[in-house]
Amino acid sequence: MRKRYITRTNDFRVTDEEAYKQLYSGLVCENGNELQDRSKETKHGGKTHAFGAFDSLDYRVPGKDVDFSDFLTGIQKILAPGEKMEYMEVSYSKSLFTSTYMAMVTPEGIRIETDSGVMAAMEQSLSRSAATGPGMLPERRRKPLT
Repeated sequence: MRKRYITRTNDFRVTDEEAYKQLYSGLVCENGNELQDRSKETKHGGKTHAFGAFDSLDYRVPGKDVDFSDFLTGIQKILAPGEKMEYMEVSYSKSLFTSTYMAMVTPEGIRIETDSGVMAAMEQSLSRSAATGPGMLPERRRKPLT
């Protein structure tokens, strides 16, 4: 069963556009899909950044030993005061979410959360409810996914 990914961030502002371009240029999609830059000009003359992909992302810089944590640390250093970047990567297969990786980056710190199997447990719980309640889920979804 092939895993699929959805990765995205919220809109966030940075203090150093050149440093952001350098960091962003090191992001790569692990399965060859396209990374979508969702940066835009604001009506007040500033710029917000966001990105996403239907893939899992990694961070690589030629000639350097770096990983995705180096990208997050770099973003932390250039986030505008009061801003946060929320990075979320969800993997799934056969319409069942299997794991989530989330990083909350602020100028003050980085918080990473992961969960595996939470969506599977929710799906099974909903399936049991549907079996006893009238029409909560379509018949084809009442069986627990395996």
